[in-house]
Amino acid sequence: KNMKNKNYSNINLSNYYFALMTKFKSITYWILTVIISLAIAAHGLLIFISGAKLASVFAGWGYAPWFMYFIGIAEIVGATGLYVQRTSQAARICLSVIMAGAVTTHLFHGEFQMAPASAVLLILLLITLYLKKEQK
Repeated sequence: KNMKNKNYSNINLSNYYFALMTKFKSITYWILTVIISLAIAAHGLLIFISGAKLASVFAGWGYAPWFMYFIGIAEIVGATGLYVQRTSQAARICLSVIMAGAVTTHLFHGEFQMAPASAVLLILLLITLYLKKEQK
């Protein structure tokens, strides 16, 4: 048979493209999730390691000492919750609220050099919320 006349019309390129994009979104989602969880869990652990030093910073912002530990626990639990399907969305939303609060606190107190790290994490969390919604 002549291969030049073979009919390839039954190949659906849009299905191939859709599958490829779905895979790309899934890989992006998991890479971002790992980056987010490592950064936030590290900060949560740092809160407990630095203790009194960081407590004075939180006090300078007007927060009670218990709030620092609450944030540390919330960050560690939230970072872990990103990997559990049942808690993933709630963890992303809670961590987004924490990051929005961090950005606001830094900006309100004139710590403009500190705000971008929290802002980037907030944006990455929102991107993963979107990517997760797209996977459903």
